[in-house]
Amino acid sequence: WREELEQGCRISERRRAGGEGRGRRTEQRKTAKKEPARKMGACLREGCRSFIVALNTLVLLCSLGVLAVSIYAIVEYYNGSFNVNGFEEWMIWVPFAVSLFLAVVAIVGCCTTMADAKCCIAFYAILQFIFGIVIIVAGAILVVYIGYLGTISTTPVTELKPGIGNTQHYLSDYTTGLFKTCCDAVTMIVQPCSELTTNDLNDYCYFDENVFNTGLNTPEADCQAAIDTFEKEFDTEICSNAAITTVSPGRALKSFQSGAHAYLEAYWLPAGIAFCVFGSLIFLAFFGSAYLGCCASNPKKENQSAGSTAGTTQKSGAPMTMA
Repeated sequence: WREELEQGCRISERRRAGGEGRGRRTEQRKTAKKEPARKMGACLREGCRSFIVALNTLVLLCSLGVLAVSIYAIVEYYNGSFNVNGFEEWMIWVPFAVSLFLAVVAIVGCCTTMADAKCCIAFYAILQFIFGIVIIVAGAILVVYIGYLGTISTTPVTELKPGIGNTQHYLSDYTTGLFKTCCDAVTMIVQPCSELTTNDLNDYCYFDENVFNTGLNTPEADCQAAIDTFEKEFDTEICSNAAITTVSPGRALKSFQSGAHAYLEAYWLPAGIAFCVFGSLIFLAFFGSAYLGCCASNPKKENQSAGSTAGTTQKSGAPMTMA
């Protein structure tokens, strides 16, 4: 009976070994099928992480640059080296606060991405989404408004289209009121556009009286600051000369609007385009962060799990021996 028992045990071991062999071969085939997808996922994961780290590094460097300039401006302001006519004192601190906040966000973003902290990465993705949209919208508004001002300076007021949300009409009304008060066009009598009967390039009127009055009520200090800035940059009079302002205020108004457009196009249009590009990069980074935070698996944890499973299988598959 002892020999029969040992023979039965050997048969059981051979069957178990054959079953384990078939199981290992099946598992190897499944692993071989999953390997291309796993490699692609790992490549995508590392690509997203590298892009986000590079973008955060760029944001950090730009923020530090702006931070240094803003600190210099604050020190010079309180030393009396320059003033900010037409602006509140607190506005000198805005670039400092914004650049400091962005620098902190960039550092946190790099650390959470490198540490693979999924919850922090998901929260950071939400911030990227919000800031990306805000920066893109701000840049687009700047670009669109500068384009509208160029159209206003070369188009008869009666042929102006309303624009997005009537903004082109509002911009025309505001610049007309601004010109009248800043350039002291006392002979300029502005009427509603609905009462205008002619169609000439030098005609002027307002579409919305409230917007026109907003430009008309611009403080004198703001007017002087704007005029000084323009004339310093372009070495010409933005308000034209007194004769044109008095005899033909419409022609002087178009010259004023054209000069304002030239100034904004030279100095603020590149900023608007840069805002759109930068915001688009941040918005693209949102998708990468969302993927890392919500979808991508951690290769280290996968390897640890696979090793644990292999160890468990080896222990459970230990051969049976007879004493």
